[in-house]
Amino acid sequence: MTTSSSNNNDNNSNQGDIESQVVQQQQQEQQQQQSSPPPETSSGAATTLRRNKSKRSEDGSVTSSSSSSASHPSNPSQVSSSASNNNEAAATAATNTFIYKPTKAPKETLLAIYKTGQYKAALPLNLLMVQSFMAGIYIAMAGHLYLAVGGGTLGAALFPTGLLAVILTSAELFTGDALVFVASVLGHRVPLRYLLRNWSVAWIFNFVGCLFWAAILAYWSDALQDIDGAADLAVSVALKKAHQPWANVLLKGIGANFMVCVGVWQATCAEEVAGKVLALWFPINAFVLLGLDHCIANQFLIPIGMMLGADVSVKELFWNNLIPATLGNVVGGGLLVGGVYWYVFDSMSSNASKQQQQQQQQQQQQSKEASPEEGLANNKTVTPKENHTTSTLTMRDSTLP
Repeated sequence: MTTSSSNNNDNNSNQGDIESQVVQQQQQEQQQQQSSPPPETSSGAATTLRRNKSKRSEDGSVTSSSSSSASHPSNPSQVSSSASNNNEAAATAATNTFIYKPTKAPKETLLAIYKTGQYKAALPLNLLMVQSFMAGIYIAMAGHLYLAVGGGTLGAALFPTGLLAVILTSAELFTGDALVFVASVLGHRVPLRYLLRNWSVAWIFNFVGCLFWAAILAYWSDALQDIDGAADLAVSVALKKAHQPWANVLLKGIGANFMVCVGVWQATCAEEVAGKVLALWFPINAFVLLGLDHCIANQFLIPIGMMLGADVSVKELFWNNLIPATLGNVVGGGLLVGGVYWYVFDSMSSNASKQQQQQQQQQQQQSKEASPEEGLANNKTVTPKENHTTSTLTMRDSTLP
């Protein structure tokens, strides 16, 4: 018993000596760090290793303290540097965070319309012609589908496939460009000459695309004649559209392209294809069900009826339908959608900025008219709320002749 107690006393005395030596070493290291601090990483690693070697339990086993030293650094500079690094990482993560928005706000939609107008205005003539021809193909395809299923509700439900192809391929459809270019011209994003260039080329080559499908893919191929009742429906539709009063076609054209351009606006709001489909489908379906007149759709429906035997002359095609329908489409899509939303979302802010510019110009003129002495006197009596930069600028302006 005496031997064991003496051994315990020796162990305790040895442990006390070791702990006192460790404390002295730590004090010396702290003094050296204060006099000439080494790099943060090496000091942290050195103190961690020494603590791991020095810490022992009562039974003489070594205990690791790396986790405690990592979570509680001994050097205060390490705490500040880690905090600054964490702040920088958080700021970087905040700037790189992508916020998903399934739809655009109305003002953002108008800006997207402006960008579309600038893109369309910059198209070379050959690409504009090809894209206009393809838009006519898509609308004629939809008209062919309408006649093939017998018109009515089913035909109206399938007709939006043509407009959807136009939207997803950025084709140049005259009626959709009525919205884009009227808004872009009023917003001073596109000159007026590009509106006239785009509308004329798009209208002509939309007609070429519709005639191509009507003659080659619908008439010469006997595709409509092979479907029971489709050819008779095409003839009746052509006769009805070509023998309406001029004013009626004009008003129907306003309503048709108003609904088409509302669908285009809604499709521009959506960011994904599924959203564009839903946003575009219902307005296009509605205008077909309502029996309204879309000039590009009529560029297919009336000529295919004429090819199949409808008693319609070329003069009646243009004067009785295409001209009033085109004018109505410009009013309905260009003015009632493009012009209205330009006024709502852009012109008010434009007027406010113009008023601010006018006020600034008036202030500059007043400062120029003032004498140098008055300008210096005014600048000396600057209130505490005013900025010193503005006072210097007014002093410079007041000294101008």
